[in-house]
Amino acid sequence: MQLDHDGTKEVKLQIWDLSGQDRYIVMSRPYFHNADGVALVVDLSQLEQTMEHAKKWKTEVYSRLDKDIPCILLANKYDKIEENEENLKDITDKLNLYTKENNIASWAFTSIKHTNIDEPFNILTKLVFEDLELKVQSKNKEKFSEFKPERENSFKVQNTSSSTTKNRTCGGCTIQ
Repeated sequence: MQLDHDGTKEVKLQIWDLSGQDRYIVMSRPYFHNADGVALVVDLSQLEQTMEHAKKWKTEVYSRLDKDIPCILLANKYDKIEENEENLKDITDKLNLYTKENNIASWAFTSIKHTNIDEPFNILTKLVFEDLELKVQSKNKEKFSEFKPERENSFKVQNTSSSTTKNRTCGGCTIQ
C-alpha cells in the first residue's frame, strides 16, 4: 500500500496479516519487533471471539516493544451486520466502549465492497509520523539538556591582535 503523506513524500507501508489465532503469536514476534504502528482487526460477524483475540494481540505487541506506538481498531464485515439495526447498535456500543477504554480510534469497513479502508491507514500513517517526530524532538531535547559546560563562562573570546599595527606592502599596496 502506498500513501501520499502531507503531499511531500510517498510512504510505503508494510502491512503484516498475522492472523488472530493464538497459535501464531510465537511465530509473529519478529514481525512486530520494530513496528511503528498497529492496526487490530476484528470480525463484526464474530465480534465477541475476535475482540478477545484483538485484546490479546494488543497486549502481546505492547509487551514486546520498548515504546508506545499508535494503534487503531478496524472492524471488518460491516456489510454482514448493517441491515440488522438492533444487532448493529449492540455491536457499535461494544466497539465504542473498547475504543474509549483503550484510547484508540476505530472504523467499520467492508473489504468486499472496498468501503472505508483507505482512511484508517492514512490516519495511522499520520499518527506514526507525528509519533516519530515527537520522539526525535524529545531525543534532541535530551541531548541538548545533557550538554553543560565544565564551568560557567568557560568559553571566552579574546582579542589576540597586538596593539601595534605593522605595515606590509604587496604589489604597491600597503596593508595594515
